[in-house]
Amino acid sequence: MRLFDTHCHLQAAVLTALGAELFDRAQQASVEGFVVCATEPGDWDAVAGLADTRRQVLPAFGVHPWYLPEGTPNTWLPSLERLLKQYPGAWVGEIGLDRTAGPPLARQEEAFEPQLALAGRLNRPASLHCRRTWDRLAWYLARRRHPEVPVVLHSFGGSVEVARQFLDFNAWFSFSGAVTRTRNARLPEVLKYLPRDRVLIETDSPDLLPQELWRADPHRPNEPAHLVEILARLAVIWQESPEVTAAVLETNSKRLTGLYFSPPDC
Repeated sequence: MRLFDTHCHLQAAVLTALGAELFDRAQQASVEGFVVCATEPGDWDAVAGLADTRRQVLPAFGVHPWYLPEGTPNTWLPSLERLLKQYPGAWVGEIGLDRTAGPPLARQEEAFEPQLALAGRLNRPASLHCRRTWDRLAWYLARRRHPEVPVVLHSFGGSVEVARQFLDFNAWFSFSGAVTRTRNARLPEVLKYLPRDRVLIETDSPDLLPQELWRADPHRPNEPAHLVEILARLAVIWQESPEVTAAVLETNSKRLTGLYFSPPDC
């Protein structure tokens, strides 16, 4: 069994404090690769450093809608492009739109549009954050100049109707610890609807602890080793063994990441 955490923030101080033990626990849990997503220019170097020292790390560089720097994108977009060219396997992310938090949506869109365009121009997947902005995200994806470049809907929380629409935009759907919340009836229906070859899993570490781990200790940080909890939940929803589900997810991860990145044995 080989798993790939398609969205995490291992540069977060609460996780870097764990040192090599974090990677040891991940390996013991069969997690053999990580997409480590930056959130702002201030953490790009830390994500790059992880990619330089850990071959399992696929870096993603971008500006999150909550953490927009002062000034216009022209002040930081050239640096982002240079960094992406320096790391040919890197994705663009975490980028996106959010009506629930962060600066006004118009300012978020001002930063989002050029980053999405950059991902297309450089042929890099974009890891997308979306909260209550499916309408605006769909508007941008429908008008992309490079629709052949995949996007990954990180910690997907939309409906079946949203999933149906975004399948047409070459979207992949990554599920986090939110799917382990037994009171969440929407995500199991989405997982039963989606083509299995578009499904990925992630931890969004250090956030979004799986439900049972949160009940045991809501203050502990999430980490990639907990990906097995999400795998187990998908297996229940798909009514199959975890081993069968893991094989599907391994194939999907290889298909998507293999175009850009080749971690050891994954």
